[in-house]
Amino acid sequence: MDTLVTLYHGGSVEQDVYGNVSFYAMKNVTVMFDERPSFGQIFARACEEISCNLNDPSISIEGLLSHVTSGTVVRRLISIASEDDWVKYVKIVKTIVPPCLDVVVRKLSFSHCNAPVGLSPQMPNACRSEAPLPELPEEVVVVPDAQSASNEFKISRPVRGVCGSSNPVVPPQEIPLIQDPIQDHPRSPQLDNGAYLHVPLSFNMDHICSASNSVDVQIEDEEESYEAARALDSDDDRPVQEMTEQEIELIRRLCPERDPAVHEFSSLSHCNGAYAEGRDDELLEASDNADNIDIKVGLLFKDLPTLRQWLQEYSVNRKRPFKVRHSYAQRRYTVVCEVSECNWRVCARRQKETGKFKITKIVGPHTCAQTELSSKHRQLTSTLIAKRLLGTLKGQPNLKVKSIMTMTWELFGYKIKYGKAWRAKQRAWKMIYGDWEEGYEKLPALFNAMKAKNPGMHYEYIPKPNEWRNGREIFFRAFWCFSQCVEAFRHCRPVLSIDGTFLLGKYKGTLLVAISCDADNTLVPLAFALVERENRESWAWFLRLVRIHVVGPGREVGVISDRHQGILNAVQEQIPGYAPMHHRWCTRHLAENLLRKDRSKANFPLFEEICQQLEVSFFEDKLKELKDATNAEGKNWIAGLLREPQKWTSAYDEGGWRFEFQTSNMAELFNSVLKGIRGMPVNAIVTFTFYRLVAWFNDRHAQAKAMQTRGLRWAPKPTAHLNNAKERANRHEVQCFDEDLGKYEVRTMGGTTSDGEVRPSRTHVVLLDAFSCGCGKPRQYHFPCSHYVAAARHRNFAFESMIPSEFSVESLVRTWSPRFEPFLDESQWPTYTGPIYIADPAHRWDKCGTRKRSRCNMVMRTL
Repeated sequence: MDTLVTLYHGGSVEQDVYGNVSFYAMKNVTVMFDERPSFGQIFARACEEISCNLNDPSISIEGLLSHVTSGTVVRRLISIASEDDWVKYVKIVKTIVPPCLDVVVRKLSFSHCNAPVGLSPQMPNACRSEAPLPELPEEVVVVPDAQSASNEFKISRPVRGVCGSSNPVVPPQEIPLIQDPIQDHPRSPQLDNGAYLHVPLSFNMDHICSASNSVDVQIEDEEESYEAARALDSDDDRPVQEMTEQEIELIRRLCPERDPAVHEFSSLSHCNGAYAEGRDDELLEASDNADNIDIKVGLLFKDLPTLRQWLQEYSVNRKRPFKVRHSYAQRRYTVVCEVSECNWRVCARRQKETGKFKITKIVGPHTCAQTELSSKHRQLTSTLIAKRLLGTLKGQPNLKVKSIMTMTWELFGYKIKYGKAWRAKQRAWKMIYGDWEEGYEKLPALFNAMKAKNPGMHYEYIPKPNEWRNGREIFFRAFWCFSQCVEAFRHCRPVLSIDGTFLLGKYKGTLLVAISCDADNTLVPLAFALVERENRESWAWFLRLVRIHVVGPGREVGVISDRHQGILNAVQEQIPGYAPMHHRWCTRHLAENLLRKDRSKANFPLFEEICQQLEVSFFEDKLKELKDATNAEGKNWIAGLLREPQKWTSAYDEGGWRFEFQTSNMAELFNSVLKGIRGMPVNAIVTFTFYRLVAWFNDRHAQAKAMQTRGLRWAPKPTAHLNNAKERANRHEVQCFDEDLGKYEVRTMGGTTSDGEVRPSRTHVVLLDAFSCGCGKPRQYHFPCSHYVAAARHRNFAFESMIPSEFSVESLVRTWSPRFEPFLDESQWPTYTGPIYIADPAHRWDKCGTRKRSRCNMVMRTL
């Protein structure tokens, strides 16, 4: 903890004859350093905190030491004026449990008997009487109930003589508990620390240094609300749900990959690798922080829960647990120190006129030891942590539980268990999004609000067939897609990937996604669905809606996925007026299946290489090699695949419906983007997809426009492939066979590859007009190969005219040009009058502990 320093400033410090100090109305700020700071760093930070120049000689730095004697906390200040003093202080603090570096910063003023500003004028060290003082009674504050007494109170405390007074101890005096400035007080000159001293008519003003026997205090009649008091201490008028500077700094340290200023739903920090693998109300407001607000009579709170929360934060920040003595929402609320011998007590009563709660009595200060040695605090509940970190969790809803534990330690000084941090996160989610049951009921209104501002959106929200619960229908499935995504897909290659990922929240379920990619292989999310699980019916329902509302009639598309039986059946469905889907299997999943059959890691990459072969002869050679290497079970499995070779091999894919994509990693990658959101309520999942798409479209459109501004014709990845083809074409030999048909023979030069493979010279036949080459690349990749480029140059043919427009920068700009409209907050949503379904009780997850995975890890990782 030697990197965490708390600076105290402002207010006043009282010091008795024994050196024990007490703080009044002081502010504090906790500063984190990367390593243990030097005295110079502490001094510079202190000057910055109180807005003083580094060369100001009046700056005083003192270290605070606390220890317990006879059940009472004794605090002493140690002057720190050099690096040696600072090192000694740190060493002393390390012997205390827990070690806390507390530094008091004051700006001294040598007026009134050289008493520094902020030091109580009754007890200046420079003017202390030399005569020994008797032991003084402990301080006791007695504040009468506001309903039975006037707005006055007295504090009985020992008063020391000052400036060499012959009477070292004077009778008890009347002073304010919180020394507020008093305006227009005709007979009360103000002392340095802000208190007012009553001067009798016979008093000699020349002896202002001497102690008076009484201090007359006037309490303002106007009641100050808690919100008003909080506003005075605020640095600005930002909404209270925003993160504090300390929380932002903690987020930057705990999650360096995230920008705390950007909401996680709109953050693209996890999407940098989202490229398809080709060839190469009130509850939303965080609670006010009670750090810099002093408890005082007259504070108003709008209701009892607000008062409870404020007192909780107050006690946690000051490490003073309390017990509730009385709690009656219609009358009063009283708390006392948890130590029965301590007299500290706070009383609040409900005001009949306004219904607000007002603090009417304070008995104190504490006469017990602080609980700094304890690792627990009864007021530090998961609810308090949730409210305190609500701004943080609203912007970073997927903050790790361990990070919440660390933030709680940094903010409150208490180490909490994993379970409490987890519950705090769940409670914060509930405050922001409602509970999981409400999430299902809010879905139709949320969809309706989105559609009202984005009219092209399509959604479906259907109940479970023939099932009711307490007279209400049960939620079954939901589908949604945005017109902006549909428009984007019109400018993409006709291939999409589909996959499902299970939910991790309170209710079981599966999120289905359909993804495509743009000219630069960046993912383009198309459609989403919440279903009960992956099965034949759910996949058929989802793919039918994708074909109707995303693909559209007449357009043929390729679909890449695993071989889930539900998908195999769904893609075969025929819809009148709509072209059939061309199903292609993910080769990575197939390779994993082979690995489960023969348990040979060497055959895994060999199988993937077989799938990627573009020429039939090479495919057959590699297949024979695999058959010789695998066992009998593997051979039988391969024989089953050979019944439909066009679905898993590039050599037999006549239509080229893969468009260079061998795996379903498009959907898999987007599932990784959704990984953190799967444990949230379903309405939060839908909201996440909307805002992530908004950020995605804005970011990608800006990149595309920048390419267009630079005059680029093709997207970066196609440009790289084209430049490579042009460079290799320089080493090819071309022979024309039929100029009218555009038929050419292209011979490649043999050589050795970078990995040592010797490749002989080969010959390919190129048909320019048919956009064909014997190597198979134009057919499979829909992009010119080096052989085609060489033949086109021989004929002086503009081969770039044969490249599909989906690879162009113009198409890239059009892909990301659509814009979304904000659907505003819930209070501005249009009225929804349609059906509302409740969550399915059969899908509720009631077991304790981490949910077991239903999908196995890749076999390659387990061998």
